Amino acid sequence: MIPEEGKPGEPPLRLLHLVGDGDRSGLFTRLIEAHDRDRVRPRLATVGSCEPALREAMARLDVPVLSLDGSPPWGGAGAVTRLVGHLRRERIQVLNTHLYHPSVAGQAAGALARTPIRVVTRHHSDYHLRAGRSVHVALDRFTTTLVHRVVAVSEHTRQVLIHREGAPPEKVVTVLNSVDRQRVRVALEADPSELRRRLPVGPGELALVVPARLHPEKGHSTLFRALRLLDSRRVGVAWASLRPKYRVFLLGDGPSRKAYEEEVASLGLAGRVVFMGSRPDAVELMRAADGVVLPSHAEAFGLVVLEALAVGAPLVATTAGGIPELVRHEENALLVPPEDEWTLARALARVLDEPGLRERLAAAGGPKVLEPYTAERMAREYEEVYLDAARERGLRV
Repeated sequence: MIPEEGKPGEPPLRLLHLVGDGDRSGLFTRLIEAHDRDRVRPRLATVGSCEPALREAMARLDVPVLSLDGSPPWGGAGAVTRLVGHLRRERIQVLNTHLYHPSVAGQAAGALARTPIRVVTRHHSDYHLRAGRSVHVALDRFTTTLVHRVVAVSEHTRQVLIHREGAPPEKVVTVLNSVDRQRVRVALEADPSELRRRLPVGPGELALVVPARLHPEKGHSTLFRALRLLDSRRVGVAWASLRPKYRVFLLGDGPSRKAYEEEVASLGLAGRVVFMGSRPDAVELMRAADGVVLPSHAEAFGLVVLEALAVGAPLVATTAGGIPELVRHEENALLVPPEDEWTLARALARVLDEPGLRERLAAAGGPKVLEPYTAERMAREYEEVYLDAARERGLRV
């Protein structure tokens, strides 16, 4: 049975978080570390083979890990069967799944195992709707029917779930993500000149960095077209030939890399755009840059937006998803509509052409922007979601 909230001596909830195979942003590790062990006793499961770094992090936290060893992205019937067995055998009381594929497979297992409290965290916003992926949208909706609560990581995502996917409003709760303060602290304490040397720019060149995985929802193609506009005609206050020299560094990897490399070459941008791959020092490189660009078409939360602000990087981002909930246009960032290369080109031109604008945007940021986004706040809110669902279902010790 499920204990009521906060009564002394009652056992903590047996909680299982299900993810893909790793934790590149550190979000899941922060959540599990911050959980109140008097309220929940967390475990972790991965659909695929658990990446060594994540397994080591859980070992440090003394958190058991189950690798379902399923084939990505779904895991297959074997992984679902193993998860059903684990949920029953360990008498898991709360199943919280994260990300699209683990949630579809994981919540099917949770329903089969009759896990008392089933929660899905919606880490994607309206991308499936925007891309016309009807099967994905149908599975998103199906997953919602299997769970007792849906955690939306932004208010925008909550509205999408309710008003565009038909989720019952009483099921959907907004819990904002946390930000890794240690990564920001390392970036702020580093020598700026040493950080700058990590970006291969020439004397007098400006550096723009794009911290996003190479996937269509991140809007790289819109960015490439905007760069072509910048280089081929007058956009902003200066002709292209008079603009300071600059290079664009893509921090991230993903399924679209080959296609993007070909696109960059076809647009004549091969000397302008540098593919740097996944970088563990991405936050440090954001601090070293003259500007950070996030041209997303869909963005449930926008973690890198907060990281960029925290290290004082001038930011250009789109109004996709939850981004406008984190920043204010012209005050601490420049915001442009998604999939609009002309407006994006004009915003980039302003950042490149106006040193005063870069200084003003940088000064509007700093570590203070992270104050509401602590792991402790996030963990307490998740725990309230679990307990509220338990109370609603009348479950007691």
